[in-house]
Amino acid sequence: MKFFMLSYEANFPKMLISAMLGIWFHNLLDAFTAPDIYVFYPLKINPFFGLLSRSAAGWLYSVSFVLALLLYTYRLKRNDDF
Repeated sequence: MKFFMLSYEANFPKMLISAMLGIWFHNLLDAFTAPDIYVFYPLKINPFFGLLSRSAAGWLYSVSFVLALLLYTYRLKRNDDF
């Protein structure tokens, strides 16, 4: 994580949990706008489709991105390793 100027100790459990959460959250966000995303696979249902319009989902993605940038900036300022 030196590229992002964040300290990080890699170990298999941390990488596995991060990967699984990333996949699940990505699918959860896609479920609002795509009818063929099955968050609760193998059940062929998508209870989230249609709860948000495409524009509302776009706003959700934009707000999430801004919050991620704020968290990243906070972690950079707090990190004394670099």
